[in-house]
Amino acid sequence: MKNKTLSAAMIFIACTTTVQTPLFAQTTLEYGCDDRLNTVNDNSTIRIHGNCDEIWLPGNDITVTFDSAREIKIAGNNNTVTQSGTTDGSAVSLWIGGDKNVATINRVSKIVLAGDKNRVSHYGGNRFKPALMGHGNKVVIAKGSYPVAANGNKQSKPPTRQQNQAKNEPQKNEPQKNEPQKNEPQKKPVKTDSSAAPLQTTKKSPDLRNVVDVLFLGQLNKYDILVLYKDNTARFNPATPVDYLDVTADKKNYPKHWRQWRREGKRIQVRGISSTGKWFNLRDSTPVSMKPAQENLRLSGEWSNFWTNSDYTATGSSHYWLSKDGRFKTSSSSMMGASVPGISSTIAASSCDSSGDSSIVNSTATSGSSSISKKGNKCGAANVGEYKIDDYSIVLNAEDGKVYRRTFYRLDNKTILIRGRYYAIKE
Repeated sequence: MKNKTLSAAMIFIACTTTVQTPLFAQTTLEYGCDDRLNTVNDNSTIRIHGNCDEIWLPGNDITVTFDSAREIKIAGNNNTVTQSGTTDGSAVSLWIGGDKNVATINRVSKIVLAGDKNRVSHYGGNRFKPALMGHGNKVVIAKGSYPVAANGNKQSKPPTRQQNQAKNEPQKNEPQKNEPQKNEPQKKPVKTDSSAAPLQTTKKSPDLRNVVDVLFLGQLNKYDILVLYKDNTARFNPATPVDYLDVTADKKNYPKHWRQWRREGKRIQVRGISSTGKWFNLRDSTPVSMKPAQENLRLSGEWSNFWTNSDYTATGSSHYWLSKDGRFKTSSSSMMGASVPGISSTIAASSCDSSGDSSIVNSTATSGSSSISKKGNKCGAANVGEYKIDDYSIVLNAEDGKVYRRTFYRLDNKTILIRGRYYAIKE
């Protein structure tokens, strides 16, 4: 399956914004979960921070280190992907359509290898049978310890069932630490969002009062957001909503996403956060000021985003149904194909909505054909619940008990912007 060309737009849940880095060449590029990777040059080294819904890699010869992700889709060739976070994140569903990629994952929930000569190492996970649809692919269970975690601590292999039982059994005459006292109400645990942007907090950030303006820099199929602060620093494309962004921590973790800014006449100019050199005009000469949404803003109707890549090998859509009573429902779907004329073809489709998630991969080759389908509960309750719009965020209180905070901007009465995508109201 050589010379395959796959989509540069495979993301069906977390399609995201482009990081603007026009000023400096970078050896290691830093990304968050909401950053789009189809602009990453070949032969790059990148680091992805946070617990992501999905990581999609279309390029070639790229070295990637990531913390955690529920899904990874590799469409390019000769990439090296390594998990280097703690093992507390979700098990990874891995799909590889390219050739000669190497992936090392802590825990896995599914593996589909549609390309050739790929190698996957993992340390365990859910019981499943890898789908090896290409040629010369290899999946191995790694030995030893997990990679060094982001905090510098080495992770051990998962404990056995017997070890877990022994650990959970209280010692004789030893009180259970988590046993509530009499007449003391039990607190309901708050589940964290596995796709949450980094540096999320439960309270509004005090840095919100230091925001001078939030600028929309529009393009045909994508957009950039530039947040201007009173200290003349600016943040490109924050993955965390502006009203929850911890500026001090974000500058420490993502210094290459920050700039200095100034006004020069009617134009905004920027330069590197530590630079004393030349100022650069923004690419968009007429940026639009994005006003914060009014408290408890209610919208109604179906808001949709449709996408396809340039050679029509991949297409998809995502939808938000918002109602005046504060309820929401979401869904997404995608389909992609790859083929080598006269030799083989592969079509993969997936969907995620309030009824659950499903996927199917059909492969046809001269040696025969195969079809693999799967249904799960990764979606479902996560796709329905109550919503709240305020300032620059939409907070989704899903029925799975998790709280999802996402960037939100209202461009006009017919268009909203969520996590790097345009959503238009259905007429």
